Amino acid sequence: MVVCVEITDQVTYRKKLEENEFRLKMAVEIAELGVWSMDIDTGIFELNDRCRKIYGFLPEEPVNLEKIRATIEPKYLAGALEVFDEMIANKTAAYEHYIINQQTGQRLWIKGVGKLLDTDQSKSRISGIVLDLTHQKEVQQRKDDFIGIASHELKTPITSLKSSLQLLNALKEETDNKMLHKLIDMSNRSMDKISSLLDALLSYSQVSEGQMILNKTTFNISEIINNCCGHVIASNEYTLVLQGDKDVGINADEHRVEQVVVNLVNNAIKYAPDSKTIYIIIERYASFIKLSVKDNGPGIPEDQIPHLFERYYRIGQSDKYQSGLGLGLYISSEIIKRHGGEIGVISKLGEGSTFWFTLPID
Repeated sequence: MVVCVEITDQVTYRKKLEENEFRLKMAVEIAELGVWSMDIDTGIFELNDRCRKIYGFLPEEPVNLEKIRATIEPKYLAGALEVFDEMIANKTAAYEHYIINQQTGQRLWIKGVGKLLDTDQSKSRISGIVLDLTHQKEVQQRKDDFIGIASHELKTPITSLKSSLQLLNALKEETDNKMLHKLIDMSNRSMDKISSLLDALLSYSQVSEGQMILNKTTFNISEIINNCCGHVIASNEYTLVLQGDKDVGINADEHRVEQVVVNLVNNAIKYAPDSKTIYIIIERYASFIKLSVKDNGPGIPEDQIPHLFERYYRIGQSDKYQSGLGLGLYISSEIIKRHGGEIGVISKLGEGSTFWFTLPID
């Protein structure tokens, strides 16, 4: 007696599963991802070859939680353990810190993410991936070092140039030479642009070196709009409309807050040049104020929004928008964070953008 069973579906499913596993394996290898999982009860880790290479563990070496802890630089250890607690609580948790490779002694900057496995069979395991970002970190540090040196070296000659231009500006009324007037005005505009770039470089240097000091005073948030946005008002090309609570006072670094407002307004002009009306909205809440800068421009693609406040990131809607250092929003976010506030953006293609930040009132 012969019994036949059709298993076409099972074979097809197995082949698809094998194909997906192969693709996943290739993706992991190409991306040089370390893959790990840990048994919560025993603290025993399972690591793929790349993960072992990053941490410096031998191919057959047993790895437990204590060995992983030993690789983490002491000042990052407490934060790393908090991340593990978040994973165990069934939350997706990301981490970045330095480790010491156990074979070479090399100091590596790693980034990873992990979470509790959400299956009935694996509730006692957390799993994740890790990536070695040491090279990118070194490149970033070289950029930061160059910016720090360049900004400080440029400060002295630019200060001298500004003084000379101010003197020429005072003397230009003594001559009727129209060409001379035009050249001085052009030089002043160019100097303003250079000064703005230098301010951005100096601010970034202070942020990256942890040297940004806040000189807090109490002032009316609405009163700084005219002071810091006078260049926009004077141009008569754009209209600034101030809305909301105009009498609220805050305790903050006035110069730094002006710097943030100027950056948001300049971005509205730069990326929404056809939106001739820019709205500045001040809202007061129980313990903080919210200031928003709204335009009616083309908006920002959704996939770019999460990256807007990253270093060197620039919105790439078209080639004409590619000028700038890509540091303005990053510096603004750091200034607001140092004040204990938050910063963000709401945008939709075709409906304009609203950049906002909050500051504590007290």
